[in-house]
Amino acid sequence: DSGQIFLGGTGLGIASDAAWSTGTAPSNNDRVYFIDKSANWNNGSADFVYDYIFVDSNSTVTLKHANSVSVNDIDLDGTINIDKFSNNNTKENNITVNDNLNVEGTLNISPPSSLTVNGNFTNNGTFTLDSDSVEFSSIIVDGTPSGNITYNRWVNSVDNGNGSTGWD
Repeated sequence: DSGQIFLGGTGLGIASDAAWSTGTAPSNNDRVYFIDKSANWNNGSADFVYDYIFVDSNSTVTLKHANSVSVNDIDLDGTINIDKFSNNNTKENNITVNDNLNVEGTLNISPPSSLTVNGNFTNNGTFTLDSDSVEFSSIIVDGTPSGNITYNRWVNSVDNGNGSTGWD
C-alpha cells in the first residue's frame, strides 16, 4: 500500500519553505498532501513517482531541479511552478500525470519544462505556459481537455512605445 504524507503546519517532516533533496523526499507511490506549505523539489539525479498529489489553496510547490515527476492524479487548489532547471541549461523539469489533472488554482510552466497528461485535464484556474528567446514549455493531453491555457510566446522584438522587448 502507498503511504500518506501530510506536509503542513509545523513539525511535520519538512519545515516551511524547505527544499527536498536525496533521502528527504517522500517515497515512491506515496500520496502527498501539501497543506499551508511552500516547498521545493530539488533533486537532479533521481525521478519522483507518486500515487497522488494534492496542493491546498494556501500552498505553493516549485520544481527547480526535479528532473521528472510521475504521478497518477493531481488535485491543485494552490500553485505549482515548474521552473527552468536553475543550474543546468540543458536539463528540464518534466511532469507526467498518468490519469487526471484537476487545476482549480495556478499552474505555471517555464521553458524548457513540460507537462504530459495521459488522462483528462480540467482547468478551472490559471494555467500558463511560457517561452523565452531560445526555448518553450509544452503540454500534451491524451485524454479530454477542458478550460483555458495562456501561452506567453516570446518574440524577438516588441515595441510598446517605451523601447522594451519581450512577450508577444
